[in-house]
Amino acid sequence: MLTVTFIRHGESEDNLRGVWAGWKDAPLSALGPDLTFIHLQQAYALGQRFKTVNLDAIYSSDLKRAHSTALALNDARPAEQQIPLTVNPKLREQHFGIAEGHKWALHPPLGISLEELFEQGIYPVLPGRDAKYPEGESLNDLAKRCEEALRECVLPHLNTRLNSDGTAKNSHIAITSHGLCI
Repeated sequence: MLTVTFIRHGESEDNLRGVWAGWKDAPLSALGPDLTFIHLQQAYALGQRFKTVNLDAIYSSDLKRAHSTALALNDARPAEQQIPLTVNPKLREQHFGIAEGHKWALHPPLGISLEELFEQGIYPVLPGRDAKYPEGESLNDLAKRCEEALRECVLPHLNTRLNSDGTAKNSHIAITSHGLCI
């Protein structure tokens, strides 16, 4: 049996600012007053929780917030139990194009065109699965990219490990990524 654990990165600095942060490479927030932690608190807690869980591989987005979470997951393990960590850019969050780094709005003012909203620095949640900001990707674009990532990360682990008697070994992989990607 193959178990896949999907892990959303810890709170990022952009989460605190309330901005569109798809491919914008924001680091994790401190989530607390002490900035001297080797790993920021949420990522550290994740590592502690998983340090005795048998994992065969870790896959991660290349963006800092997810990659730092994956490193914390692996770094909590004793040195002899460190496992391969593979970075895959297809595990990135949705790309929000021109909205990246700008405040998002759930309910924009009515009767104003998108272009006028953009001029005012308002970037609303777009309706539907095909809508996208200029230079960005839609939810359907994201889904296609994530499907490719899953093929690359998960399929190699199916039926590749056998016990000495020929039966399949249990396998467990972790994927650190982003909310919409997951």
